[in-house]
Amino acid sequence: LVQRLCCGIIMVTLRLPARLHARQQCGLALAVLAAAAWSCSVGRFGIAQDVPTPHRCKQRGSATAFAWPTRPMKKGRGPTKRSKKNLLDMLRDDDTLISKTHWVIGLMHKYKFWRTYWEYNIGLKKLVRVGAWFSALELWEHMQAKKVEADGATYSFAICACMAGGKW
Repeated sequence: LVQRLCCGIIMVTLRLPARLHARQQCGLALAVLAAAAWSCSVGRFGIAQDVPTPHRCKQRGSATAFAWPTRPMKKGRGPTKRSKKNLLDMLRDDDTLISKTHWVIGLMHKYKFWRTYWEYNIGLKKLVRVGAWFSALELWEHMQAKKVEADGATYSFAICACMAGGKW
């Protein structure tokens, strides 16, 4: 029935173009193209429920995987674990343990994410909170070596690190 309807729409379209305005011809051409594509896909897959759509293919690698032909599949979903934003969010998180804090600080050094004083402030604050005062003082020295200007909070965190280590 649906295939007959599509064929009927195509036949009517072939007879009517002389009577229609340019906009109507364009709209009708798009409708015919959609009907023809749907007819072909239903003919290929059996019934309309078998045609893969983005809503029916929730999982990758399923038997009815769907992909737009002109759009490449996205490799990852969202920012990576090692993005600068995620690393800074881990340093801001109060539940982050000392081992993960050291891992994050190491990655910040590895990818050269330390650029501004507030990034150093976040790192210093977290290291002081988890009790890694020696690492906080090393980060302070790194900041001084990079010639990043410190603000009042930076000095406060450095003093707290010194107090925790008994150096004040």
